[in-house]
Amino acid sequence: MSNPGVCTLVEFQLNGQRFCIEDNIGEAIHIHYGHFRVDLTVEEFLTLADDMLKTLNDIIKVDGLDINQVDPLFLFEISSYLPELQSVKMDRIKLSDLQVDTLFMGTIPVIRGIGSSRIVAALRHNTEENDIHKQQNLLFQNNSQRLESVRHLIENNDYPYDGKYIILFNNQNIIRDGQHRAGCMYIKDSNREIEIQRFIFKNSMYNISMHPWFGTLFVWTPRRLLECMRKIKRICEYTKVYGVKRGLYSIGFIRCIWQAIRLKK
Repeated sequence: MSNPGVCTLVEFQLNGQRFCIEDNIGEAIHIHYGHFRVDLTVEEFLTLADDMLKTLNDIIKVDGLDINQVDPLFLFEISSYLPELQSVKMDRIKLSDLQVDTLFMGTIPVIRGIGSSRIVAALRHNTEENDIHKQQNLLFQNNSQRLESVRHLIENNDYPYDGKYIILFNNQNIIRDGQHRAGCMYIKDSNREIEIQRFIFKNSMYNISMHPWFGTLFVWTPRRLLECMRKIKRICEYTKVYGVKRGLYSIGFIRCIWQAIRLKK
């Protein structure tokens, strides 16, 4: 049977080589890595995936960690963190105490309570931030469709479903995986207390800054640093001639400082 089409399931660069998994509809699953290709039937591919999960559980000996309870995409995203993972602990927390990384004025990253998240906003029919947010969805699924599918999942199965918990890192309450589930539950009962998993890393590694906006505003590129030094030099030259007060105002001191920290050069 000839395949009527090819669907790319996943594609990224690995060690400088293209890694890709394709579903050749009506034919087979192809795994590409550079110039190397593996042909598998759908059944063989699913068996391979199960065997790899079992192998990961055997390799990663971390107290409390069950690979089957972690979303595969999230596991891939944090794969480089795993060598520093020391334990996974269960904890309880009120939904209203959870935090998320979101955007202020659509540009500046900030940490806020889940009530200010893009997910809760979308569930309240303000979909602007959620629609433009870059994320991995199922094939042919957009952000709104993904949120709607999670909402139905929570309504029909409650939480946790299939043994998968919302994940936080260390002692922070910032959601690292599970913002859709948390938002759907928050809309129904913001004071509900739920079980979550805390991934505990060595020396509290991989915590998120509580002030991520600082790194966005104060981005010191070589060009920006040189320009700032030139302006400071001009300030010094003017103040020698006209005095401190007049020297600062004469070159627009406030304007020069803002130029040094503005969002885009």
